[in-house]
Amino acid sequence: MGSLDEGGQIMASRSNQLPPDHPIYNPNGFVIETPMCFELEQCLTQWLRLGRTGGVVLGDSRAGKSTAVEMVGKRLKTRSDEVIPACFISLCNRDVKTIAAVYRNIWFSVNGTYKTKNSSDQMCYDLVHCFADMSFANNARQVALFVDEMQYLTIEQFAPFVELGNKLRLLGTNLSVIFIGNWSECELMLQNITTRQELEMLRGRFFKDSFSFKSVTSLQDVDACLSKLGAYKYPTDAKYSLTQCAMKGVVPSNWKLTSLAPKICKPPVIPG
Repeated sequence: MGSLDEGGQIMASRSNQLPPDHPIYNPNGFVIETPMCFELEQCLTQWLRLGRTGGVVLGDSRAGKSTAVEMVGKRLKTRSDEVIPACFISLCNRDVKTIAAVYRNIWFSVNGTYKTKNSSDQMCYDLVHCFADMSFANNARQVALFVDEMQYLTIEQFAPFVELGNKLRLLGTNLSVIFIGNWSECELMLQNITTRQELEMLRGRFFKDSFSFKSVTSLQDVDACLSKLGAYKYPTDAKYSLTQCAMKGVVPSNWKLTSLAPKICKPPVIPG
């Protein structure tokens, strides 16, 4: 037997549970796009279509920057609706920070292999050819490189991104390098780049354009996320939505997950 909803209708109790391979069971496979993701996609699309050589996405730690960039970065297109190839690298802190290490990181992202004995010059030329080949995916010859955790870079380690851009431009390829970092950890670096005269080239190439990424911050944001979560279906042609599967027999059939938005946004009551 099923249970009765407010309208007196019996909600089905037969098996409409989530399949074991449902993305919700995979922390990296289940992603709900927030309104900020849409704004980020619009911004990145504008930068690339205008031929910007770079830009920076900044936000608080754990705000969802990396996930959002990886998600929207894979579907960016030119004005002709052609795919813009994108590569993603994530930096880590090291006791010794070298230019060669940056090239190796990019090479691993592009090819999935690790170069140990090649010089920076050799890796640079190999990467230039890789990016140039990738750029033929669209008539604009546009390629994007996303660099996450930029706060771990030294000023000297920006050199590979400059060199790759210069060499690719001579081959007719436009490389846009988008850096992603945390506000607090990038503060000193950004202060140096924006104030030191000898860093004017870096400032003009990569830091003229910026985007401030924020997490879910309003009732409207929460409502939008809950709406997508409640309507989520896997596979896409599934009979029941995520909410219908998870809440069957517990709530009325006309219940909506968005009804929880005001409660979620309500400030917690702190005992006096």
